[in-house]
This record gives sequence, C-alpha cells and structure tokens, in this order.
Amino acid sequence: TKPKVTIFKVNFLICTFSGDHLKMSQFKEMASRNGIKEFYAGKSVFVTGATGFMGKVLLEKLVRSIPEIGDVYILVRQKRGKTSKERVDDLLSSGVFHVLKERSTDWMEKIKVMEGALEQPDLGLNEENLQRVSNNVSVVFHIAATIKFDAPMRESLDHNVLGLKHAIEVARKMKKLEAFVHTSTAYSHCDRRHIDEVFYPCDMDPNDLLDAKKWMTDQQLELLTPSLVKEMPNTYTFTKKLAEEYLRKEAGDLPIAVCRPSIVGAAYKEPVDGWVDAITGSTGLIAAYGKGLLKVMKLDMGSIADIIPVDLVDNLIIAIGWITAVDKPSTPLVYNFTALPSNSCTWTDLYQIVTPYLTNNPFDQLFRRPYGSASQPAFLYPIYHFFSHLVPAFTVDIVLRLCGRKPQMMSIYSRLTKALNTLEYFTCNRWTWNRENSEQLWSLMSPEDQEVFNFDLHQVHLQGYYEGYCRGIKQFILKDDMDKMPQARKQITRLRNIRYTFNLLIFLVSARFVYLKSEVARQLWRKLVMVFLKWLRFLQLPTDQLSVLSF
Repeated sequence: TKPKVTIFKVNFLICTFSGDHLKMSQFKEMASRNGIKEFYAGKSVFVTGATGFMGKVLLEKLVRSIPEIGDVYILVRQKRGKTSKERVDDLLSSGVFHVLKERSTDWMEKIKVMEGALEQPDLGLNEENLQRVSNNVSVVFHIAATIKFDAPMRESLDHNVLGLKHAIEVARKMKKLEAFVHTSTAYSHCDRRHIDEVFYPCDMDPNDLLDAKKWMTDQQLELLTPSLVKEMPNTYTFTKKLAEEYLRKEAGDLPIAVCRPSIVGAAYKEPVDGWVDAITGSTGLIAAYGKGLLKVMKLDMGSIADIIPVDLVDNLIIAIGWITAVDKPSTPLVYNFTALPSNSCTWTDLYQIVTPYLTNNPFDQLFRRPYGSASQPAFLYPIYHFFSHLVPAFTVDIVLRLCGRKPQMMSIYSRLTKALNTLEYFTCNRWTWNRENSEQLWSLMSPEDQEVFNFDLHQVHLQGYYEGYCRGIKQFILKDDMDKMPQARKQITRLRNIRYTFNLLIFLVSARFVYLKSEVARQLWRKLVMVFLKWLRFLQLPTDQLSVLSF
C-alpha cells in the first residue's frame, strides 16, 4: 500500500514523514549539507540500458552535471557482431556527448564497461566485474528493457522480467547499496483508467511464468499470449506489469523505487534542444507525418498527447535515487511522471503546432506535404487508409518498377501500418494519474538542485518544445542538412502546386463528365460562365481567351 506522506514547510525547509521516516531536525541537517550533487560525489553507480535512448541521456547527465561522481559502471552486451567495447565507442561518439566533449575528455575515465546480458544469471558479469560492482556500487539505475510493443512473449519476458530479476540478484550482493531505481512505464497498469502511485497486485506470479518459459516452445508461448495478457494491449505493458509485481513480492526489503514515465520524447534542453536518436513512439509518428507518409490515423483528438521530455525523465530518476537513499522510506515508493492537466496539449493541439512548423521548416525529400486528418468516425478509417496511404504507395511502386528501380513504398507503408496498429490503443484511450510523489520530491529539492536537475513540467513551453522536437528529428534522426532549408521550402512549394493542379484536373474531369451527361448541368454551366464573363468585363479584364470555359 502507499505510505502516507505529509509535507511540512518550516523556515523555507521542507521535510517529510512517511511511516517511520526521518525526524524533522534530521532532515533539516541533511537538506543543508546533502544535496543531490553532494550525495553522488564519490559514489559509484551501475546503469543498465546505457546504450538506449534514455540511458544515453542519463549517462551524459551524470558525468556532466556531477563531475565529482565516482565510477559509472554500464552493462553492455555484444550485439550484431560488435563487441561491448566497440558498442561503447559508438555510444561515446554519438551527438549526445558533443557538449561534454567540448569541455574535456577526463570524464571518459569514469565510465567502466561491464560486458554482460540481462537474461543471464548475475547479468552475465564475470567474477572480476561482479566483485567490482558488489564492492563499489551505491546506486543502481535499471533502465534496460525491450520497448517493442509487438515483441514475442519470450523476448519481452527475458528483457523486462528476467533481466530485472537478475539485476535484483546482483543488487543483493552490493555491500554499499543505497538505492535501486527501476524504470517502468505509466502504462504498466493501463487496464485501469486511473492509476495511483502504488504497487497494484497482479493475478499472476512472475516466477511461475519464468519457470514455465524454460520448458515451453516459442510456438506454445505465442499461442498462450492472448490468455496471458488478457486486457493488456501488448506484451510490453504486460511484462512491465509483471516486473513491478516481482519487485513487490521479492524485493520489498531493498531500497527500491519505481519511476513510471509516460511516452518519452525528445530532449527539452539537455544535452541539446530537441536531441533524439530513437525513431519509436511519438518520434516515429512525427517523422512519418513530416515526411508526408502519414495522412490518417485513429486518434481521440481530445485526449492528452502524454509526451514527456527525456531529459526531465532522467533528472527525475537521478533525484529518485537521491531521495531513496537519504529518506530511506519504510516501503518502496512509486513515482508517476505524466503530463500535467494544467500544462499539456491534446492530439489536436499537437497537430496544430507541428503542421505549420513542418510546412515552414520541412524535412528533405518529402513524399507529400505534411498534412493529414484523424479518422472521424473511426469506422471510415479503412477507407481513408486505402485511398490516402495504399493507393499512392502502390502507384509510386508501379512507377519505380517502370523506371527499373526497386519498389519500396508498399514495404514502408506495411511497417507504418503495423506501427499505427500497435499505437492505436494509446492514442484512442484516456487515463488519469496521481503524481503526488513526483511533486513532493520536487518540493524537497533545494533551489540549486531544482535548477540543475529540473523535472518541473510547469516550466515546459509546449509550442517551443514540439518545434524543437521536429527540428531534432530533422537534424539527428533524418540527418538533413540544416543549411539547405531554402531548397526544402522550394520542394514543399512544388508539392503544394502539384497537389492543387491534381485537384483542379480531377474537378475539370468530373465537371466535364457531368456536363456531357446532363442537360441541366450544361445549362447551369453556361449561365455560370456568362455571369463570370460579365464580371470580367465589369472589371475591364480581357475575356477573349476564356471561351474554353464553355467547353
């Protein structure tokens, strides 16, 4: 159950009581000399998922904003023929570390690569690395997970549940452990319409399913998946729910905390305005829309586009690690981090922000202009999808074949359709969340910590954020040349003219057909032409060249 939290403000200092929490006098002393930077100074941390989108930003933030931090151990696996070291070299060469590299490169010495894998016991760490982690680490940030909504059940269980189980096993061996922060999702209990900051009981024991997975084939697991997930929309949210259940049942004696962010989007300010490098979720939608690929989708246009900047999420995670260690709650706390009702935008608002921006600052090599609509009513969506997506894609592929080139548009739209189907549940439903713990944590931070580790969503200027989001996609995802914006604007003008010309031709062909088939239409057309010609003569404009209007 959720511990009762009461806030007291005394001489501009804030202290909390949660069960048998710290005394007021103790917290005053602690707040005066143990801010976030001071807490992490000299302490080593362990990060899983450091090569992912959120992990990169967290890693950069730790070494940039807390230069006195101890070693930062990161778990990295071999992948796609690359060793752990090669993957870390790629990681450190990415744009997220550009600002940091301009200052110095001393911080690189703090990053210690631990080769391993989530699905292996002790995270696959060899004896030497396991000993180093056990002796030195004070805080664990467990971010690693598969975020593929349609991942097979075995893959989701391995990464999201078994990986957490192994991380907890390693954490139990850490002699200096003060905090274990698990990153979940605000949709881990999306079968409820209101979600509090509590651990909800689950009707399935995660250990039982992990044991069953050992002897079941992939085919058996897939056949069983619908009966397992029940009201959950996919394996991702289901396994995130199971992971929280594992923490509730198996790790309540450890200093753990859970962060539940909603949809994680581009950076607001750090390390760079609009920085993003993962084309998933909201990023994929905006990219497809800006390219002119996405023209129609199923949306509840009045629901909140619950997108949270990645840098604010990581600042909250760092702050959670701090408060968990210094406050020592008697039971694990959950922190929901979702859009504020007072400072959020609906999908309609988001559309109205990004459309003019993408029109004036277009991506390169557009398929069509960025313009679209939500399917209203929803049952018309297949018709809109057919004419707005499939027909143009099929037509372009025919032209490519005739030109001797490889067709690709139907393949692109196949992937886009699959993505839209997986996102439909989240764009067509509404939820409310309790955010008290996140808000109270903010109030506990000193002004200096609030400035450095800012996660106050009240301060986010939404229009500026989403415009920066679009700019970040153009620069960091699509790798467009930002100096060639004039050429991109000329391209969107050409596409607009082509569209208008096409519409005019359709109108003229349709009008001609009606004209030939109906005497009434011919008479009406002649009268309209006569009125139009008289109006031109009244304006003293030439009319000799307009006789074609009478067909």
